[in-house]
Order: sequence, then structure tokens, then C-alpha cells
Amino acid sequence: MKHRLYLTLIILPLLFASSCVPVVDDVFDSPAAERMAAKQKELRTLLASAENGWLADYYPDKKAALGGYAMQFHFYADGTVDATCEMDTHLPAGESDESEYDIIYDQSVLLTFNTYNKVLHFFSEPKGSSDVDGWAGDYEFILMDITDAGDIVMKGKKWERRLVLRRCDAAFDFQDYIRNVEATFDAISGYGMFAFQSEQDTNVWITGTVVDRTFNVTYNDTDTTSVTEKLPYTITNNGIRLYEPTTIQNVTFENFVWNEADEKYACADPGVDLKGIPYFPPDYQLKYAEILGRWRLNYKAYLTNSVDTVEITLKKKNATFTLSCPKIFTFPYELTFDAAKGTIALTSQALGFHEPSGYYIRACAYAMDPSGSASYQTSVGTYGMVGNWNHDEGGERKITLVNNGRWTVDVNRFFGITLRTFTSAGTYVGTFTGNIGGGYRFTDMVLTKLDD
Repeated sequence: MKHRLYLTLIILPLLFASSCVPVVDDVFDSPAAERMAAKQKELRTLLASAENGWLADYYPDKKAALGGYAMQFHFYADGTVDATCEMDTHLPAGESDESEYDIIYDQSVLLTFNTYNKVLHFFSEPKGSSDVDGWAGDYEFILMDITDAGDIVMKGKKWERRLVLRRCDAAFDFQDYIRNVEATFDAISGYGMFAFQSEQDTNVWITGTVVDRTFNVTYNDTDTTSVTEKLPYTITNNGIRLYEPTTIQNVTFENFVWNEADEKYACADPGVDLKGIPYFPPDYQLKYAEILGRWRLNYKAYLTNSVDTVEITLKKKNATFTLSCPKIFTFPYELTFDAAKGTIALTSQALGFHEPSGYYIRACAYAMDPSGSASYQTSVGTYGMVGNWNHDEGGERKITLVNNGRWTVDVNRFFGITLRTFTSAGTYVGTFTGNIGGGYRFTDMVLTKLDD
């Protein structure tokens, strides 16, 4: 009797458990699978329903620090997709590439570009053995929301960058859109800095520099503490759209339209009166465009006075210049531009491979005291010189290159550039005198603008 009771106590829970399994399946598993299948079908149908495709602001980079780029996607019911971008990828800007896509379930509904696309996968593939992430772009996107306006909001599976697909109407032409993006970029990038103000609240004061496709904004928080943030954005056909709605000093904004005639941004978000106008601080020096052109360069080659004519040309608008000075550098040299201050900087950098010598040439920031004792730095982009404008005194525009403040040596020094040779492994070999000037130490640099 005791044995039968013992067996009953064992078997009953097992029977009860087994009888519950179908109920759990019916309540949770099957309907969940059906719901996911329905969501997949809904998304696939929605994507293919846009006959003129979808416009997207695509943000590569882990922190969206590179800003966003306009892309257009045409999804077709047969599982193929055409992708086009405003910038050069593996194809020229505006050219599309066809590949395949799929809507799958991977813990959530996922859009995957599952065969290689020359446009989209450009952002995700490695750029070298030491840069395995490349631009850190996504090609698989988790469905987050379908808004009342019909926008599809997604998030990159790996880097979690936000992606919003906006349906293109029948009149939309991506080639025209690209041309307008370029025109907008040319218009706004001529100004290094903007001040954003609110007419309703005079306490709202935000300054921002335009660098690449980000606003480096500075403002005071509620404790009057200065705060600096990067706000990535995409250039649109008539202004900019931020990566996501942003709130600063209790004002939320996302979209701005550029008015060329009034030279200002106007916030296009309903109920927001924020506007952005060009702003130049009292100590601002020169605009990017004012630095382009021919200059006379006076300098000392190992303390011997020398002169040369150099050319400063556009490299990356509002960010960098190319300095052509073969007598000194042999290779083109990069000058950086500080859009917040209007200043140029000349710092240590790798110049290139000099085939006759078999070595790589590096321009190293250099400081020498009056006795000839010298020190130099090879860390790229840190040590060097910054431009000091003379405010066109005497009718001549001059920029004197002075210590950029990174040096720990005393100020009684001559600051400049020394040319040195290195192996491919980065091992220092010696000084470089294979340039036209035949020297390797250059200090006391002063640029004087020439009439173009």
C-alpha cells in the first residue's frame, strides 16, 4: 500500500506537467511565431510597396561621429534591392548596385542585406589589416517601429545606429536630391560657426562649429556649466536633419532649413522658433575661403633666411588644406583648420615614400634653441605650430606660425619642421635632404598673401 501511494505521488506531478505542455504552447509559442511571421510579411510587403523607393539617413561609425549620408533603397517583391548613395563608395555617387535582401526572425524582425552590395557594404568592410571595422556601418537592421506617418524606424544590429526609411513620393528624383545636397553643403560649410538662438527664450544660446557632418555645440546647462556635445547630422536637399531629436536647454529640435538669402538656419520642427546664424567670436581670425590661394613663405633653413611661393588649396572644406611647397616638403603637406577659431595649424605628419632613398619621409615638429640644440616630436597631429594672423596690418595679410602650446620646452626657441627618414616599420634612420631646397630644418615661418 505504501509502495502504491509512493508511486502515485511520483507519477501525478509528471502527468500534470505533461498535460500542461500543450497549453503553454498554445498560449505562447504558436501565437508568438505567428505574430513574428505576420510582422515579417508586413515589413516585406511595406518595403516593396514604395514604387519610388525609400530615402534614408545612413550613419556609419560606432558613435555616428562621421555624420550621416543620404541613401535611397528600392526594395522589390522578388527579394532584390537597389542601393544608391550621395557619396562615392565602390561606385560613384548616385550610381546604384543590386543585391538581395531578406526579412528574417532573429529574436526580433530583422532586415538583412544578405548578398554583397557595392554601395552599402562599402561602409562595413575592413579598410586594412589594422582597421577591421572600416567605417563601422551596419547591413542588418532590427525593426523598431512603423510610425503613423509611415516611416520605418530601425536600428543596426551590430553598431546600433538608428536608421529611418522615409517613403519617396512619385516626383522624387534622387539625382536632383544629390545635387541639392551638394549645393546645401557648399552654402553652409562656408561658415565655420553658428549661434542658435530662440526668440521665445533669450536664455537659449548655443554655439556650434560645422565639422564634417557634425555640429560641435557648446552651451550652458542649468548650473551655467559649459557643456560641449557632438550632434551628427545628414545634409538634406534644403538644410540638415540631426541624427535624432535633441533637447538642449528645454528646446527639442531635429530639422533645419537653410535660407541662403538671410544666411541662417530656421528650425523646421513645429512650434520651435530656434534659428542659427553665422557667428564669429571676437578673436576669430580668417574664414576657410580667405586662406585659399598663393602665399609667399618666408622661413629659415637652419637659421638661413629663405623665401618661396606656396599654394594653399582645398582638401576637406572647413577642415583641412593642402599646402604645396616642393622646395621644402617634396610631398604635399596637410594644414588643419580650426573652424571655431579660424586658425590653421601645421603639425607632425607622414609625407610619403621617397623612392630614390627607399625610405618614408616624415615631417616632425621641431624646436631649436639659439645655440643649435634641438628637439623634435614624431607623434602625428600633436606637436607643431599654429597660425597667428596680423589682422591685415599695413595692408598685408600675414600669418605667422608659432608654437602651438604643446611643447614643454622653454619659449626661447625657434619652432618649425624637421624632415626625417623612417623604414616601413617606423624605425628612425636619419635626416632627409632629398628635397629641392636640400635642407631638413625649417623654422620662423611667415605666410604673406599674394594677389591671385
